Amino acid sequence: MKVELAMDHWQDHLTLPFKPRSWSSCSIGEVTFFQPYERDGRTWMPIVHLLQDCDVRIIAIDVNDVEHASADQGGGKMYMDGSTAVSHRTAEFDLPLDDITRIRVQKRPYTRIEFKNVSVVPGRSQKIEIVTTEALLLPEPKRPVDVAAVREQSPQFLKAFQAGVKRYLKYNGWDWPKQFGSVSFKLDDGRDVQPTYFIASVGYFGPHGFQSLRPEYFRSPMASRTPIVYCKRLLEAEKGKGTNVLFGDGHVKWVTAGELNRLKETALP
Repeated sequence: MKVELAMDHWQDHLTLPFKPRSWSSCSIGEVTFFQPYERDGRTWMPIVHLLQDCDVRIIAIDVNDVEHASADQGGGKMYMDGSTAVSHRTAEFDLPLDDITRIRVQKRPYTRIEFKNVSVVPGRSQKIEIVTTEALLLPEPKRPVDVAAVREQSPQFLKAFQAGVKRYLKYNGWDWPKQFGSVSFKLDDGRDVQPTYFIASVGYFGPHGFQSLRPEYFRSPMASRTPIVYCKRLLEAEKGKGTNVLFGDGHVKWVTAGELNRLKETALP
C-alpha cells in the first residue's frame, strides 16, 4: 500500500501582479490562468497546471498585503500521452476582484510512504515494513531554447510594446497609464499579446520599471536615442552576449552586452 502526503513547507513558484478589470487568460510557464469572475463579493479563477509530484495551492494577496488561500471548487487530473498529468481546478477567494493585487502559486513536495508485506488474508499476522521517501522540490529542468525563433520574434514583440503604449497615450491625451495592465498590445498580424508576457520578457532602463517611462520618451526629438526596454528573453537565449533594444521612436537595435550595460548606466532624459 502506498500513500503520498504533503507535509513540507510551502514554497513560492510564481507571483503575478493582478489587474482586476484588465486581466485575461494567460499562461506563465506550466500554469495557465483563465478569466476570473466575481459573484456575491467572492472571486473565482479557473486554473490549469502541469506541475508534477507536488501539492499546489493558489494565494490571492489583497490591497493590504494580506494573503488569502483559495478554497478550491472541484478539479481533477487528465493525462496526456499516458504520462503527463494536467491538473485543473477553480480557485475561490473570500474577497472581491478589486481587492486583489497579486496572485501567487505555491507548491510543496509529497512524502511517499509505502507499507510493504501487508497481509490480505484475515487473521494472518505478518511483519510489515514501512518505507518513507522524503521528496524534494528539485529545480525544474530547463527546456532547450529555440534561439532562431527568439531572434525572429524579439523585434516584433518590442515594436508591439512601443505601438501599444503610443496608442494608449494618443487615445488618453498623452496621460501616462497608472496600471501596466490597462495597455493593450497587438502584433502586426492582429494577434493580441498579454501584458504578463512583457512583465517576464522585457527589461527597463529606469529604476522603477514601467513607471520610469514618460510620454515624452516616445515623441521628443530625442526619441530615436532614448532606450525604452530591452529583450530579456533574447539576452538569455544569446547567453548574455547581447540583445535587442527598443528606442522611443519605435526602431529596434541589436546591442552587445557592453553596450547594454552602458545604456543602463546612462540616466534617462
